[in-house]
Amino acid sequence: MSEVETKVGKAVKRTVGVTIIVEPPAHMARYYGGRANERLHREIEVWAKEFNEWLHDHRSQDTVIVRTERDIREFCTVCNRELERDHDDDDDRDHCAWCGAVIEKGGD
Repeated sequence: MSEVETKVGKAVKRTVGVTIIVEPPAHMARYYGGRANERLHREIEVWAKEFNEWLHDHRSQDTVIVRTERDIREFCTVCNRELERDHDDDDDRDHCAWCGAVIEKGGD
């Protein structure tokens, strides 16, 4: 009898997207007590329009915070799909739910 070959892969992290977040000056949230309401939403829409104009004339002294958030996900190196782990209690190893490959521990 021949042994069944076990596929072995690693979990690799990949950036799949980046979001740019712009936070308005803190006084906008303080003024409304942090409550989300229709008036606040309209004020933020107006602020966003004014911010676009501010980008063209950047002499404003308002503090604006711009930051990014990366969307990082794990992928299987065998099938290249986003990794969904199945844990097998019998062999105490994780397997890729898509292709069944054994996922090595510590693979980044």
